[in-house]
Amino acid sequence: MIDKNDLHFKSMSGYNLYLDKKDPGISKSLLRSRRFRKWHREPEFMDIIQMEVNEGDVAFDLGANIGYVTMQLANYVGPSGKVYAVEPSPRNFEILNESIKVNNFEKIIESFPLAVSSASGFRDLNISSESNLNSFIETKYTKETIKVETTSIDDFFVNKRFPNFIKMDIEGAEVDALAGIDKILDNDACMKILMEIHPMYYEKEAFSDQLRRLFSLGFKTKYLVSGGVAKPDYFIKHGYTPYKIYRTGDFTRGVYTNVKEEHVIESCSKLFHDQFGKLGIIPILKRPYRIFNRKFPSPKIVRSIMLQRN
Repeated sequence: MIDKNDLHFKSMSGYNLYLDKKDPGISKSLLRSRRFRKWHREPEFMDIIQMEVNEGDVAFDLGANIGYVTMQLANYVGPSGKVYAVEPSPRNFEILNESIKVNNFEKIIESFPLAVSSASGFRDLNISSESNLNSFIETKYTKETIKVETTSIDDFFVNKRFPNFIKMDIEGAEVDALAGIDKILDNDACMKILMEIHPMYYEKEAFSDQLRRLFSLGFKTKYLVSGGVAKPDYFIKHGYTPYKIYRTGDFTRGVYTNVKEEHVIESCSKLFHDQFGKLGIIPILKRPYRIFNRKFPSPKIVRSIMLQRN
């Protein structure tokens, strides 16, 4: 049982959320004031969710964490919709359930202490110093490893409502998750998949192969969000311009539409080590010493992508 003294109760946009005082990751950033911003974090990601999730939808939240996105999904789908939320970290899962209860969302949100993988079973999960960086992959943030139960997406949706919207924030497990979705794709109903991507964790053509498979099944790229640079050299080279630019933390991100499939595949599946960004004025004002080192490497040029099949 989590110590309630470790939790901070915060009123968000349309719902309430319990934050973990011991977490230097997502909870710490959500504790800060928005300061005239619409969203506390990931504004481009949250705007896409707001635009694309409708009343009555069935949403699947992979990597629900403490529920920042989950509660917003419940607001959007409403009483006639459903949110299935999976979160493998025991501590995150307990906090998630506290937020579900305090918002009276028990009839809309069903939570499961699971990780999503290519098959159902058990795997080692690396618990990180920041709760939003837990991963199947051991990283510099790993502090311990625990055994967690896994499910494939196909297995999960046996005897459940068909998902219209799938959100993935699972720190490099996207390839495994997509490999476990096959049977429900036989249903040609509309589906949207919004996912953060992590090419530094992918093996060779693994993610490219999954993208090609989804394209062959009728999916199209609706949005592509850049990483730390709003206008990466790769996109400039191929004539793309973002339709909207966001500032998030120290970075700027651009949202792109109408990107050709071959450019989606390449930009999402590899790192570009010759890509650099430049800190803006606001980050410099916060930490003036960085004026002497304003450039930073930004080899991951795509942050997230949304695919849609009509």
